Amino acid sequence: MNQKSAAKLSNIRIKKIRDKMYFSYTMVVTRDITNDIEVEAILTRCAASEALDTCERMRPLTIKHFCKFFKMDKMPWSSFLNSLKPAISCPIKKGTYVLKDAEISTGNYERLPLISGFYKFEFIMRDMVTKDLLICVYSEALLNP
Repeated sequence: MNQKSAAKLSNIRIKKIRDKMYFSYTMVVTRDITNDIEVEAILTRCAASEALDTCERMRPLTIKHFCKFFKMDKMPWSSFLNSLKPAISCPIKKGTYVLKDAEISTGNYERLPLISGFYKFEFIMRDMVTKDLLICVYSEALLNP
């Protein structure tokens, strides 16, 4: 891990059972994160891993002032964030956080274009004050219905 990295994700698992998806990961935060955070998630879909000329980048999801999301109750992401153990809040304290089988009902996310294909996913978290990169995750997956 880069010494400047503030966090590292590992043991990332996504499984789908009928119309529900379950998400798990371990996040090790290597130092306190005292400033607010900006998050960007980018999804790219290709027809196949060997057909990169077919790739279509979806509109990125950018969330400024991410710490406000921890405080919002009864939102679609609330149960997801509440599944993180120990509970997380801002400022984010150094430590290990585990998310195990957090349920995401795909029925709530019909607008997500998750059809068969090869996907690339990027997740970037930056300190809003210093603009330092806190975490960068890149993942690829093949989705079959």
